[in-house]
Amino acid sequence: MLIIGHRGESGVEPENTIRSLKRSEEADADMTELDIRRSKDGELVVFHDHSLKRLFGLRKSVASLTLDELKEISKNREIPTLDEVLSTIGTDLVLDVKVYGIEKQLLVKIKNFPHKVLITSWNPLVLKKIRALDRNIPLGPVFGIKGTLFLLPILIRFLRKLNIYSITIIPQFVNPATMKRFRQIGWKVLPYSINDEKEFRRLEQLGVDGVFTDYPELIKQYEQSQSI
Repeated sequence: MLIIGHRGESGVEPENTIRSLKRSEEADADMTELDIRRSKDGELVVFHDHSLKRLFGLRKSVASLTLDELKEISKNREIPTLDEVLSTIGTDLVLDVKVYGIEKQLLVKIKNFPHKVLITSWNPLVLKKIRALDRNIPLGPVFGIKGTLFLLPILIRFLRKLNIYSITIIPQFVNPATMKRFRQIGWKVLPYSINDEKEFRRLEQLGVDGVFTDYPELIKQYEQSQSI
């Protein structure tokens, strides 16, 4: 099973920072996930939210600020660029694309990255655009709003010709019926975010292919204790 550091080891270090991403790598996570947006001046930056409100108390969007402005605001827990991450992190990555329109730029950035990359997005149009530009890179939708399970068949139909690798999905939607459907269409199942042993064991029994977690070091211990 893949153990994937969610925004790095974000349960221990500030999410989506170099510190958090390195901590995930040092915990021997199989992959490390991070979120990609674009600044006002066109830089790809690693940040989850649309705005800076939750983490910095500012009602400004990432897209409305230049890289220099973002760096100044985030001096105490610096927002890295994708370039900085790619030159620092030496592990397989999951890049969760938050905005449409950066697909070509993103593919150029990761072209020479020596490790595996899985690109995910909540926006199926992002995945469609990337597949048009690159026939082989692994892709996966992110599906996880409570009460929307009825939309899953529509998503599957929309993406069925894109050679999808995996689906990132909330654990509430993972059950024997959905696992059977994902196996039929050949998608790997990667629930997020799994931080306790009870839920990890349930998903393990269902046969998921991996989990996103804020505590990859801890979840790795759960995995290893089962195999001993």
